[in-house]
Amino acid sequence: MTGDELTVLVDRLRWDRRRDPYRGRREHSQTARQVAEECDRLVAGGRADLAVPVLRKAVDRITRALMYLDDSSGIVGDDLQEIVDLYAKACAAALPNRVSLAGWLLKLGCDGPGWPRIRLADFAPAGEAGDRRGGAAGRRAGTCGRPGVVDRRVRGA
Repeated sequence: MTGDELTVLVDRLRWDRRRDPYRGRREHSQTARQVAEECDRLVAGGRADLAVPVLRKAVDRITRALMYLDDSSGIVGDDLQEIVDLYAKACAAALPNRVSLAGWLLKLGCDGPGWPRIRLADFAPAGEAGDRRGGAAGRRAGTCGRPGVVDRRVRGA
């Protein structure tokens, strides 16, 4: 699958909040799984640098969609968790900009809706090399900017 085809696939993860929350979640889940499969192939094939921005956009889109669609079965939430785990794997392989990654993790973990579950240890290889630049944001991610307060959603282990 080419980069353009993958971008089109991720664009299908948009969810209009005016839509009926009980319709279309199966299709949404199927698209999310297709994105995960294609990106997993990219990571396994040594092209994690192409998968990183696609997976990040997919996480943002699915997280936003979950605020407006009924996921009482938990299927789309499970798909989101799978994509976050794959994103961590891709970041460990491709080593994206650590400052940007730390800021995004901080925002998702502290300002987000509480899901997906983020394990900072999964992103550790991406942050180890940039400890001097992105380390402060990464350290704050565990406390959500409040010293002494450990956020349950963002764990280091």
